[in-house]
Amino acid sequence: MTYMLQDPDGQRYSAESLADVAAALGNGTLHGDSWAWQEGMVEWVPVKSLFPEQPAKIQPDPTMRAAMVAGGILAKAGVSLAGFATKCFRKVTLQNRFSKALAAMLEDGKLEPAELEALRQMVAEAGGKWDEIVAECQPVAEMFIRHQLADAIADGELTTEEEKAIMANVKLFNLDGDIKQEVNTTIPRIRLLANLRENRLPPALTIKPVWIQSGEAVYTKQNAELRSAGQIVSIGIFWVTNSRVEYVAPKGGASIALKNIREAQSHGRQLILTDTKGRREFVMAEAETTVAIILCLLRASNRTASVTVDDSRQERRRISKEVRNAVWIRDGAACVECDSNIYLEFDHIIPVAKGGGNTVNNIQLLCRECNSKKSDRI
Repeated sequence: MTYMLQDPDGQRYSAESLADVAAALGNGTLHGDSWAWQEGMVEWVPVKSLFPEQPAKIQPDPTMRAAMVAGGILAKAGVSLAGFATKCFRKVTLQNRFSKALAAMLEDGKLEPAELEALRQMVAEAGGKWDEIVAECQPVAEMFIRHQLADAIADGELTTEEEKAIMANVKLFNLDGDIKQEVNTTIPRIRLLANLRENRLPPALTIKPVWIQSGEAVYTKQNAELRSAGQIVSIGIFWVTNSRVEYVAPKGGASIALKNIREAQSHGRQLILTDTKGRREFVMAEAETTVAIILCLLRASNRTASVTVDDSRQERRRISKEVRNAVWIRDGAACVECDSNIYLEFDHIIPVAKGGGNTVNNIQLLCRECNSKKSDRI
């Protein structure tokens, strides 16, 4: 027989049986100071009076434990039981509650198995269809995937398990279009940078420019600008082979042997190269990966002693998970400059090289484009 329940704030719930009431008490959705009414009762009575033998602690029937676990997770996510076991949700109510629960669960950038099971149980108990419900929540799911990608970029690595989890979530929420393309371009880039740090070079390109020598292999080719004092000197092509850096341009062209390179740095789209003849500044789309390839080639040639490399730089740039979560929530999962929500990265407002720390106040969310533009100004 159905019970009507009311908490001290006036919120009403329904439960089909006394076991459902026990489950609500057990998982914290209801409290002992709530009220209950059932057909045939003259007036509302305290919920605890329904259990005279154990008013302080109600032990649910074993068959209700799974529902209690799911209900408890949903309650922590800010979703009331509200007839969870009664199968009386209307479709719009289910969508609203599902979206709210999903957003709360994904706020920390991960979806635990128990949380996913709670969501599935919510849909099943309400008689809904998973594909239809998640279709209405794709913006929330896309934000979750972008949070995972931004975390991986900040960590500088992506484990096999993390990659599988991202791909599984793309499939779970039936995501396609722009977000799928973002995943398919970002993951290989993160993997490439991680491999280069571990001295694992990618396969050489099959391109053979006319100036290449026997035994020489090309590892990257980039359109680039040569700059001086912030002004464009020339526009050309920046090549990196296993023996040199070659900048081919109408003006300011250069050929630099790897053994003569003293320092290679990247800041967004900036690539700063210092050799025995001085310092050169280039701007290109993939400055970070180009520098990583140069340093990897130098290490492979046992020439690291001639290169200035700050081994602690990556560690000093590392941002804790707690700080990243706080910044993600504070900045609303969007670029603080242009409000874009794609290709997001965690950025140091004051660069580490200039004394900036890994605190919430010094970290912000920028899209990759705005982050590159900021680097051009540093």
